[in-house]
Amino acid sequence: MRQAILKKVGEIEAKHCKDCTILQDADDYTKHQYCISKCPVGEKISSLGNQLLKLSRQKGNEILAKGEHMTTSDVRYLLNKGYTQLDIGNAMGLTEQERIDFFAELRKRRRQVNSIRQRVFDLLSKEELTPIELAEKLNINESTARNYHSQYVVRNGRGSQ
Repeated sequence: MRQAILKKVGEIEAKHCKDCTILQDADDYTKHQYCISKCPVGEKISSLGNQLLKLSRQKGNEILAKGEHMTTSDVRYLLNKGYTQLDIGNAMGLTEQERIDFFAELRKRRRQVNSIRQRVFDLLSKEELTPIELAEKLNINESTARNYHSQYVVRNGRGSQ
C-alpha cells in the first residue's frame, strides 16, 4: 500500500509539478505555501501524504500492542518515528527503573555493534579477507561477518567475496 501511494505521488509530481509555471519566480517557501494551501494538485499530494502518515501511525500502534513481545527492531522503529521511551516502556509494562535499564542496555548493545562493525571495516581496509576469514579472525558469527563484509564492499567498492 505504501509503495503504491509513493508511486502515485511520483506520478503526480512528474505530470503536474515538474513543469509548473505558477509562481516560477517566487522563493521556495512561497511556492511551498501555495502548493499545500491553494493548488489542487498540491492538495492531492498532501492527501496522499496524510494516508502515508496514517499507515505509519497504524504500524506504530500495532507494534505498541505487542507489549512485552516487542523486538529490538520494533523499539528502534518506534524511536525513529518519534515515540518516546516512556510510551514504549508503558506499552511494554515496564516500571520506571526497568525502562531506564532497558534503554541503557539498548544503547550499550548499539555501541557494541558499532564497535564490531568498526573493527571489521578497519581490518578490511588493511587486508582483503573473505567473510569466513573475518569471522575467524575477529571471533564473530559468520553471518555477521558476511553482513559487515557486504556493507564494506558496497561502501568502498572492493573486497573479496
